[in-house]
Amino acid sequence: PEVTTYVALDDLDFHWADSVRTSGTPLMKCRSVLTNPQHCLTEEGVEEALRILLNPPNPTEEEIAAATAEAVRATQDALSQGALRS
Repeated sequence: PEVTTYVALDDLDFHWADSVRTSGTPLMKCRSVLTNPQHCLTEEGVEEALRILLNPPNPTEEEIAAATAEAVRATQDALSQGALRS
């Protein structure tokens, strides 16, 4: 069977993935739910995951370009603040 929809559940912000994605690969941020590293998945996270699965995002090229630019900005901000460094 072919995968028709998916959602990523993770305690990592997928802005980082979208900031380095290869052209033609799907955006991850709009298909992800940010979990809490200490408490895992909340009720709100479950609801968001279900919304993504039931109504998968289908961004336009313009929306993809804007999301990628925002991802690059957010990642650069986080790096400048040391938020992504170990």
